[in-house]
Amino acid sequence: MNKLVLVLSFIGLSISLAFGLIDPNNPIMWLSSTTTSFALLRAALLVVIFSLLITEPPRNAYLRVFVGLLSGVLVTWSVTSAYHNAMPICDAFLLFAVGLSSGITVLERDMLRKEKAAKHYLLNA
Repeated sequence: MNKLVLVLSFIGLSISLAFGLIDPNNPIMWLSSTTTSFALLRAALLVVIFSLLITEPPRNAYLRVFVGLLSGVLVTWSVTSAYHNAMPICDAFLLFAVGLSSGITVLERDMLRKEKAAKHYLLNA
């Protein structure tokens, strides 16, 4: 369940990237941008989501900080751009979903620290 949202974000990004590059006149892309800059953004976000999918918790602190900052920027940018009609609505929804799912994922707690504390408590009880 914890990786389901990431997988769905990955699928949405890959569909948007594929149809934007292969067939930009497809009805899927009518409310999305087909520019090169958005294609590069989608590809970079696919790499970020893939890195979150293949790494197991607890993740590296630098990766968590980078993805956390990126998710905050994505959520803020998508909401403000959608409010001001500066971004196509499907892109705004997709970037909001990717930012929210990656942000929730990096807010994990250190599971090894909890396990060590539980073992220490059980051994000293």
